[in-house]
Amino acid sequence: MEPRLTAKERHDGEQHIKRIIAAYQLTVLDVYRNGPRFFVAACQMGDRRVIFKMCFKPPRTDRFPNHGLKKEALLLSYFSQRDPRFFQGRTGRIYAYGLIGRRWYIREQLSGEAQNIKDSNFIFKPSFFTAGTIRWYTTFFGRVHRMSHRFPPHLRRVYTGHNLETNMALIGWYKLPRLINSPQIIERTQRFLLERGRLFDANQYALTHYEPYASHFFKHGPNKFFIIDWENVDWGTAAHDLSVIWCRGRLHPAWQKALLRSFYKQTLFKKHFWTLFEVEVLLQSINNIDYFTLTTNPTEKKYAVTALPFFRNVALNIIAGKFHPY
Repeated sequence: MEPRLTAKERHDGEQHIKRIIAAYQLTVLDVYRNGPRFFVAACQMGDRRVIFKMCFKPPRTDRFPNHGLKKEALLLSYFSQRDPRFFQGRTGRIYAYGLIGRRWYIREQLSGEAQNIKDSNFIFKPSFFTAGTIRWYTTFFGRVHRMSHRFPPHLRRVYTGHNLETNMALIGWYKLPRLINSPQIIERTQRFLLERGRLFDANQYALTHYEPYASHFFKHGPNKFFIIDWENVDWGTAAHDLSVIWCRGRLHPAWQKALLRSFYKQTLFKKHFWTLFEVEVLLQSINNIDYFTLTTNPTEKKYAVTALPFFRNVALNIIAGKFHPY
């Protein structure tokens, strides 16, 4: 549960919002969120429809959301400066941002149809799984990864790597005994991951979205997508975002294989790629077992009937050396 704003925090935040609205001559059309962490509104700025997003609290009292907005603002700005023609139709153009005090930005309002089913953040629409989507994904994330080599040093320090220990904590490693009712399998899973920990930690060198979820893709034309919400961008393995999408494509095995072949063909990071992919998919599978065990979403509960056996089987095959997704 998100913490509530105190009366002073709300007053101070609202004053900050008013100053930015006045400075950039924004007309608020619709408020999407008004606390406790963020203010998000659709606005008119001249002849442009824009999104204005700001952290309600300053960094000293709400560090992580502020840092997330900083990461997103700097990366979108870098995309637009480095290769505007490529990124214009794939991420939101950013028009202004502030990194002193409360973090905020103004970016274009994106059009399109979200690719999630109903109210699920996990489940993609079946129409997402096409050859055109593979081409889009391979082209986009391939370009982002190649830019990682040329990332300026002053920006590089803003983003951090997620080592294996961090990833294990994020999936709730302590939950394993509840998810997998076998001490032998738990021990083998731990050994599998820890034996590859040093390799995993040494390969955190690709710019990684970390949340390529269904609700973050907006289709705005044949095989054209915007991808939003870059607040969690950091360094990661070249296989991380791919593993997230691969897991969500479980009902489309031919598409999964075609995606892997296409991505591997163009990636610069071929060394150790399949080992890293196995580690990432194992982490994703454990996380998904936890997620679909606990979900109360009616659509996801129905999906979980076949999803849980799938992810358990994937995890078992990986630690047994029988995982051959390609």
